[in-house]
Amino acid sequence: MKTKNIYKFYFFFGLLFILSACTDDLNVTPKDDDEFLSEAFYAKPTAYKQALAGIYGNLSLTGTGGPGTSNLQGIDAGTSQYMRSLWYLEDLSADEPIWSYENDEGGAVREIQRNTWGPNNTILLGFFSRAMFSVALANEFLRQSEPGIIEARGHTAAVGNDVAAYRAEARLLRALAYYHLMDLFGKAPFVTENDPIGTFQGPQYD
Repeated sequence: MKTKNIYKFYFFFGLLFILSACTDDLNVTPKDDDEFLSEAFYAKPTAYKQALAGIYGNLSLTGTGGPGTSNLQGIDAGTSQYMRSLWYLEDLSADEPIWSYENDEGGAVREIQRNTWGPNNTILLGFFSRAMFSVALANEFLRQSEPGIIEARGHTAAVGNDVAAYRAEARLLRALAYYHLMDLFGKAPFVTENDPIGTFQGPQYD
């Protein structure tokens, strides 16, 4: 009986030893040079302007390294460029341009031009994904640029004043993306910087 209790004691003591960390080792910042951390990025005063430029860049770029490095995975970069897809959906579908693209691989442009598209049209998917990516970029910028966070990072009041103007621009770009989503699709999931990050499904308004 005593041997059984001794084994239990050693088992629980060993378990306690294994599952504890003496110096809070689990809450450390990775030291990998290839790892991109927001804290390190936003420690620079110029980072806020660069991040805002990324939101603007999403209107014309599909990625930061050319067509092979699109921000959106699983979608052809050519069918997910913001302004190009917007032009296809708003102008080409209305017969405004005198133009025809008969050799369209996959037929996505031809479907838009002839108003015969379906839910699997790659241009529809590309634009919706790109516009929601614009919303996500704006939301992350707004999360990272709150006045309390700016102060905690040790930035000057001048940087804080600049960032306040940048925040207004980020909200405008987010509103523009929502305007286009509502115009083209009739409704869109509404997500703000206050919503949780991840698989959160925002309410849809129409």
